[in-house]
Amino acid sequence: MSQGMPSNLIVDDPDAGIFRVNRAAMVLPEVFEAEKRLIFDKVWLYLGHESEVPRRGDFKLRTMIGRPLILCRGEDDKVRVFINSCPHRGAEVCQEPSGNKRVFSCPYHSWTFKNTGELIDVLAEDGYCGVLKRADFGLREVPRSTNYRGFIFICYDPDAMPLEAYLGGARIYLDYVADQAGAGRMEVIRGSQLYSARANWKLLVE
Repeated sequence: MSQGMPSNLIVDDPDAGIFRVNRAAMVLPEVFEAEKRLIFDKVWLYLGHESEVPRRGDFKLRTMIGRPLILCRGEDDKVRVFINSCPHRGAEVCQEPSGNKRVFSCPYHSWTFKNTGELIDVLAEDGYCGVLKRADFGLREVPRSTNYRGFIFICYDPDAMPLEAYLGGARIYLDYVADQAGAGRMEVIRGSQLYSARANWKLLVE
């Protein structure tokens, strides 16, 4: 147990009919850090819907378990999820919450990337003594991403089971939702509502 982490976060005594969760489990940063490593770094997570980036070049920023991401439809019409971090010095490549771009340019040293991820321009490239290989420094995609009937899921574990196996019986409910569009195309309604709570994900679920 980490320092500062209560040892009795859960009291489970079926014989006495007692099941209690310590309130600290809802608010302690140490608990959330452990959950990120042991749970969210290993499971599939819903990130968004393909209709949120309908045109080539459309993008939206997302933060998933503390990691900044770019949901983007490239010029090749493929939807990708990039880690919003320049492979040069780690600065966030994109600052705008949404928009349409053919290229992303890092504000730190102006490295420029196509919306399909390839590095296409490096300021003062001759300063790298001719050893910089652009192919090795494109935008990094999340380890795993899958488009299931328009729903975009990601996973930070490269060895995770395939999404459809992970969803199991829950797939049928996604199919019910997607089938409501009939022969048409399902779309997410434009706009958003943002709110915050001084607690972690478990209390929001409750």
